[in-house]
Amino acid sequence: MGKKFPFHLLLAFGGQSSLSPNLQINVISPLAVGAPDELLGYTSLSSGAVTYSSSDVTKATIVQVGGSYYLHAVAAGTVTITASQAASGSYASATSPGSATIAQFPTLPGLTAHFDFTNASSVTTAGSKLVTITEPVQGIVMTQNNPTYQPTYNTGGKNGLNYANFNGAYMTGALVQGTVSYTAYMVRANQSTQINYIWQIGSSGSNGYYMAECETVTGAWKVAASVREAVGTQTALGSTATIGLVEAMCSSYGVTDGNQYYNISGYSFVLGGQPSGVPIAPTGQTQFGGIGGVLSNPDFYELIIYNQQHTQAQTIQMMDWLKYKYALSYANNFNSFGDSIATATIPGTTSSWPQLALQSIVSNKYCYNRNNSVPGYTTDDVVAGMTANVINQFIPKIKNVFVMTAGHNDIAADKTADYIWNNILNNITTPALNAGYTVIIGTVLNSTGFTGQRAVVQADVNNRIRTLLPAGATYVDFQAIPQMADPNNTTYFGDGVHPTDAGLLLMANLVYPMIQSYF
Repeated sequence: MGKKFPFHLLLAFGGQSSLSPNLQINVISPLAVGAPDELLGYTSLSSGAVTYSSSDVTKATIVQVGGSYYLHAVAAGTVTITASQAASGSYASATSPGSATIAQFPTLPGLTAHFDFTNASSVTTAGSKLVTITEPVQGIVMTQNNPTYQPTYNTGGKNGLNYANFNGAYMTGALVQGTVSYTAYMVRANQSTQINYIWQIGSSGSNGYYMAECETVTGAWKVAASVREAVGTQTALGSTATIGLVEAMCSSYGVTDGNQYYNISGYSFVLGGQPSGVPIAPTGQTQFGGIGGVLSNPDFYELIIYNQQHTQAQTIQMMDWLKYKYALSYANNFNSFGDSIATATIPGTTSSWPQLALQSIVSNKYCYNRNNSVPGYTTDDVVAGMTANVINQFIPKIKNVFVMTAGHNDIAADKTADYIWNNILNNITTPALNAGYTVIIGTVLNSTGFTGQRAVVQADVNNRIRTLLPAGATYVDFQAIPQMADPNNTTYFGDGVHPTDAGLLLMANLVYPMIQSYF
């Protein structure tokens, strides 16, 4: 017989896990110290158990609640959060890192009072009604002992936070009074009003019982900043909608310079809280007598007051923190500047094209409009106001669009096309581009006064606007709107110069898609 060789049979059972599970940790939103813990998540092909770890527990820790894991903010900074998945079946173990930004309440000068309605330990209630709230800086107490005017204290607001509803209610307390500079930050929510009045509730005639528009209260209040969460689907142009928003706003006023603006993104409101009919504050003085609101069913989360005017950089620090704490997003900036064509003061009209355009833009993209247009303004006037009204209003971190409509009054004053164009190109468009704006220049509308040489100048200026603007700037051809070709058409022109509401709506419908495309 031949030589025998041993025979070995190798059987493999359940070999090694070798497939990648494609583990991917979910994007971690920026989180503020004091905000509710953030739920962590992942995607994977594997069913293996997943745990999380923090690279720096002095900045953020992991909290397990049942089978869920949450990120808890401890201190400001950036930390790496790693998802780790155990091997399972044919899938190998895996890890996936993610970056988390932690924001902390900023240390800013002049902190006077900090009312935090989200903190249940700072309030006393009678049933669902709010009786007092105490702030920890100076122990200032705001009170409402009359049940009829007591705010309702609620849970389960933004991010599950508590808040106070001030519908028909107010509280009083000696917050800030006297001839002092101030900066105040406020977080509110659930406004229900016309879209175009989101940022403009109140007027110079409003008293402390209401929220008053900062810009129109003579000699005192100045708008500074706001952020909001993204606006959802809204109804069509010119209609009304109920809007549920959380917004953080800042109002700042300097005694020595009441015209300083520190914008981040929007019109703001000040708080009075005094009985109806009592002015908010004497001219040139600052007075926070409490919190009050009957407009738009206001819900308040937080009010932070400083006894000095903050710089733009300081304001951004605070707004960043509020942005993270309440999961907000910055608005975009649509700045309009020019003559009466862009104002809401044209006789017989009830709106302006910037306001009408804003209604449509906020239906899709959250933004605000700062309109500094003044009846009678020439391009010289716009040039003179560029620094205060345009350059200094450029807002870091967001998208900024500048729309200019001027030239009509120059033509009516028999300025040459060269003179007008030099202002538009070199003294308006170029500085705005250098500041960081996207620039849109409006062509000059037809007018019954534009005959002979004036008609020639109008055509020349408009041709240059259409063909010679530099990169980064474009034009909106208001003059070419077919229905507005004849300034004697009383459907679209009220006096041969100024558009009617119908004309303004045509202008808004032409320009708003252009503005929106940049956001």
